[in-house]
Amino acid sequence: MRVLCLLVCLLVARWALRPAAAFAAEARLRTLGGEQVDGVIRWESNGVVVIDPKLSRIRHVPFSTILRFESEPSEDPSTTTPPATSEPEMMNELPFPWESGVIGAPGELGRASWRDGVFRIETQDAQLGGVKESGRLIFEPIRGDREILVRMNPLRSTQDEARSGICFRSSVDAASPGVFWGSTGSREDVFEWRSASGALMVKSAFDPIPGHRWFKLKRQGDTFSAFRSRDGLRWLLACRTNVPLSRDALVGLVAATPSTSRPMVSTFEHARHAQRMRGAYGVRVELVSGSTLECAELEYDGEALRFFGLEARPRVPLDQVSRIVFQPIPSRSERRLQIGQPGAMLTTGDFVEGTPRTLLEGLLTLDSVLFGRTRVDVVNEVVAIVFRPMRVADTRYRVGLRDGSMFLSRTVALEGHSLKLSESALGDCLVPLAELVSVERSAE
Repeated sequence: MRVLCLLVCLLVARWALRPAAAFAAEARLRTLGGEQVDGVIRWESNGVVVIDPKLSRIRHVPFSTILRFESEPSEDPSTTTPPATSEPEMMNELPFPWESGVIGAPGELGRASWRDGVFRIETQDAQLGGVKESGRLIFEPIRGDREILVRMNPLRSTQDEARSGICFRSSVDAASPGVFWGSTGSREDVFEWRSASGALMVKSAFDPIPGHRWFKLKRQGDTFSAFRSRDGLRWLLACRTNVPLSRDALVGLVAATPSTSRPMVSTFEHARHAQRMRGAYGVRVELVSGSTLECAELEYDGEALRFFGLEARPRVPLDQVSRIVFQPIPSRSERRLQIGQPGAMLTTGDFVEGTPRTLLEGLLTLDSVLFGRTRVDVVNEVVAIVFRPMRVADTRYRVGLRDGSMFLSRTVALEGHSLKLSESALGDCLVPLAELVSVERSAE
């Protein structure tokens, strides 16, 4: 008898996991009657079949009796993150393709090194911010638009003119045009730029953020924007200027101190640069119906949103979008956004009223009531774009996906390898079963 039970279990598992099955995974169900059912599930046209190998039991549960469903799909080996490589290729003590250089006067002016992901510049008898500059630079040659960010420790120097930060420069010449953003020995943050070779540096100073601080410098054409952050996730614009810098330029980390008695050591953590950086948070689209879609990035310039990524997405008409959220909304701002007045909530806390026209390559084009047509960086400067108020629909099911999306649906039904939903804003749409995490029925 025991052998027979074991054979039945093996046959049941083989049947549940056979290639023809619409979907097989470990799951937990709770019925309207309060009963909990656990086991391997297989989707059928009007419900799910639950196989419990421990009890050698097969049970069919109709959709109409399911209160809540939670799935735990087995890990797909093809999607497993590959192990990290040991260490990057090294060149002159720096990871490729970073290089070490000297600004201005020939000579060593200290040294640059890298270890365990941290860049270190040791320098002395050098000075930044004057007509002719000198200092130690860790850089990469780049072309066109670029963003660079870094986390820096508070600068430890008795020299007020000491500097440590990130920069763009035309070259390593002492009087080269360029932009600097960082901290000084006088315990202030400075944004400096030189528009032409040999010209004076223009300076804007700011009170520092206590503790470890994040700095970001962004180039877009001839526009340079300086941002800073406490956590490297949410950024505040400090200053912006225009500098006619050559398209081919240098981007990097720089430090200098005029002290000749002892060297100054500056450390740079999490340094990286890219043509355009994604936000640290995922993008959440909130529909007028109350459903939400999560994604890494999106654009729009017509009648519908365009999503980036491998996940299957239904077509989302722009007129069914209530708002697009790029960062967590502060509680003090939530009530203001619930009004549904079209515009954009900025990271400064200000709300700019206007019509959101397009969102392309990370830039929102907004026809502002006060400022006319303007373009805003959604990654660094925007918390949310608001289109219209939300009108939560009366629905029966809440369907959750693995990426955090949540659909409100009037009905659910199996169609092939997908779950067919009836969403009030999108109409009928299909959700692949492999992306499904939960189905919860609302109380009658």
